[in-house]
Amino acid sequence: MDKLITMHSPMTALILFLLSMPVYAQSNEFVFIKYGCDQCHGGVGQGGAAGLRLAPEPLPFEDFADIVRRPYGVMPAYSPQVLNDIDIEAIHAYLVSIPQPPALRDIPLLAGQ
Repeated sequence: MDKLITMHSPMTALILFLLSMPVYAQSNEFVFIKYGCDQCHGGVGQGGAAGLRLAPEPLPFEDFADIVRRPYGVMPAYSPQVLNDIDIEAIHAYLVSIPQPPALRDIPLLAGQ
């Protein structure tokens, strides 16, 4: 099995990583994508050119919700009419469900094994 993973691209590792997430997180992931959070913050909240890293280990819910409503920088504010509290909770639950990625030393292709 190890050879199968190391012989393929990093996409294989990403797919295996995403498949390890609980099923309930997938519906919360839909909300994350529905509001375009992935466009700036990346598909698993890893951050990107336009958005900060949100996961793993997101802010506590209250702080997260405050930033969604009253952001700083280039992020648009999401009013309750656009993004309700239930959906903010779903987005936060998705971010909480994202596990830590494996350590670089544990990825044979990156560790030079």
